[in-house]
Amino acid sequence: MFTGNSYVDAEGKLSVRIVSEYCKKISENFNNLPLSYLSLKQQGSRMADEKKPLLKAAILKNGGERLLVE
Repeated sequence: MFTGNSYVDAEGKLSVRIVSEYCKKISENFNNLPLSYLSLKQQGSRMADEKKPLLKAAILKNGGERLLVE
């Protein structure tokens, strides 16, 4: 099932096709700022709160360690 920029499969697992600008912002922060793992996770979560609730769910579901990209 397609919901905005995300897909939920028949088992209810979230698979996210992430909008490139959000990936770019997270990547830029990771590469250019001395962020700890936790602050990077919080920044990604805060950005997702503002723009993409389903992206936040994917970040949190994966412990902030990776993003599922279709």
